[in-house]
Amino acid sequence: MKKILFSMVLFVFITLLVGCAKNGYSIKDYENAHIVKDGVYLFNNPKIEKYNLLVKINTVIDEKTGKEKREFFMTTIDKNSKNYTFNINSKDVIKWPFYNIDKRNIVSTRIYEKGTFEELKHRHPYFISGSSYKDQMGFSYKLDFSKAKFIQ
Repeated sequence: MKKILFSMVLFVFITLLVGCAKNGYSIKDYENAHIVKDGVYLFNNPKIEKYNLLVKINTVIDEKTGKEKREFFMTTIDKNSKNYTFNINSKDVIKWPFYNIDKRNIVSTRIYEKGTFEELKHRHPYFISGSSYKDQMGFSYKLDFSKAKFIQ
């Protein structure tokens, strides 16, 4: 049990360290990851029956550094919905705490939330792996924006 807990803590620490080590990504990094402009991107996975994933990207000025940075927000919508707008302050919207663009130009993040898998699974149909510790669930995402559709 101690090894598992230590591994989880080490993973979180390394992930945060890597996320914080790079102050920001260049415009070229975002272009390579197929994120060319701010707006809403639609992920439609045919294997997921009920939901599509919307990811909204906003460019803001970092108050500490004065440099531009991108913020990522996501929510799920019904597959049949044509409403692709969402308020980033809505309770159903999740703000990414950090993200990474890897060498394959895949954008990844990990979201931690309190609750059980059953309570949270409708918010996270597009996660690729999950873990739990006490009342927190961790959901990992790896998104290929070249497979997303830019909506607005």
